[in-house]
Amino acid sequence: MSGSLIITTVTRTMDYKRTNANITDASGNLLFSTNGAYIANATGDTMYNGTGLNPSIYTSNYPEGLHISQACLILTKPDAPGIYHLFHGTIDDQIGQFAQYLYLTTIDMSLDGTLGGVVSKNQALIADMLNVGKITAVRHANGRDWWVFCHKQNTNIFYRLLVTPDGVSGPDQQAIGIARYADIGQVCFSPDGSKFAYYWGEGEDLEIFDFDRCTGLFADPVHILIDDDNSMGGWHSHPTAVFSMYHPWRMSISTTRRHRISPPPWCISRIGMGSIHPVHRSQPYSTSRNWPQMARSTSVQAMVHSICM
Repeated sequence: MSGSLIITTVTRTMDYKRTNANITDASGNLLFSTNGAYIANATGDTMYNGTGLNPSIYTSNYPEGLHISQACLILTKPDAPGIYHLFHGTIDDQIGQFAQYLYLTTIDMSLDGTLGGVVSKNQALIADMLNVGKITAVRHANGRDWWVFCHKQNTNIFYRLLVTPDGVSGPDQQAIGIARYADIGQVCFSPDGSKFAYYWGEGEDLEIFDFDRCTGLFADPVHILIDDDNSMGGWHSHPTAVFSMYHPWRMSISTTRRHRISPPPWCISRIGMGSIHPVHRSQPYSTSRNWPQMARSTSVQAMVHSICM
């Protein structure tokens, strides 16, 4: 690389908390984004018919954006240029801490002068007691379709949907692995789609599965206990290893750690990655780094979340 780094900023009116999703065109130009409460177009203005996502008391309490990880997922509709599917959910029961629905909202980018518009909204694909967030997807082995997953709370059941040019089919279920109770954490597929991991550090820790992109089925779960104190961790996958990287949510813990989990037999090593200044881990400020994802350059990008109390 050569040349000087150019940094530009864009002011947008949409607020983001933990829930966020966006998508660009092939040139990297933003098409639209969402914070779980509404959808904004490329200008930052509310998309045509883009308000009123995730109807619930919880959502109405956070019009500036939901505080749920992996609660929104945008996919292109196969063989339908300009049509996008937004899979999303919220907290429908704040006592039991579960989502009652997995919703589908569809966006057509030909509307509103190519700024896009919502053509269907809050279509309930699944109605059940679901773990909050952790909505994820992987490309089908045919290179065209998508598998979409979420998890049923207090069970070991995964819900599975298939996205094709004909629409969204399912849901189907698979019972595999350990039971998952009310949790936070993160899920993620490996870049080649052959592995899947489910992680929450204060509950059932890490579980890694094999995955068949042809059938959409998980297999051979490996349960890995990680002896560490963490309540808001996340993980991402690397082409040669699986990493769990997080900053604990508790104010008293200041170190961001990375767990490097090598391929079978799943050897684990822990590496300290940095610390947060005491000012930023105490009242009235709180800063956390979590929910990492791997960028196209294979670098790791983690969410930095600050709260003023």
